[in-house]
Amino acid sequence: MLNFYIAFISLKINKSYRGRAAPIVVHCTDGTGRTGTFCLLDMILNRVTKGVKELNVAGSLEHLRDQRPCMVETCEQYKM
Repeated sequence: MLNFYIAFISLKINKSYRGRAAPIVVHCTDGTGRTGTFCLLDMILNRVTKGVKELNVAGSLEHLRDQRPCMVETCEQYKM
């Protein structure tokens, strides 16, 4: 499952950059639930691909919520 997410995120990022270094815009209905899930997943997978051995998912979510409250709204989104 993790390999699928890494491949999916890599494909999305590669297609959105089109060879340029540019930010990616991610947004759902209110910009918190699914957007937060995508951003958190992207942060964690970025660390995995860089070889980080210890991941702090709760700390990463707290960092996201410092930037925008309510990121990742449900338990199901967090479990993803």
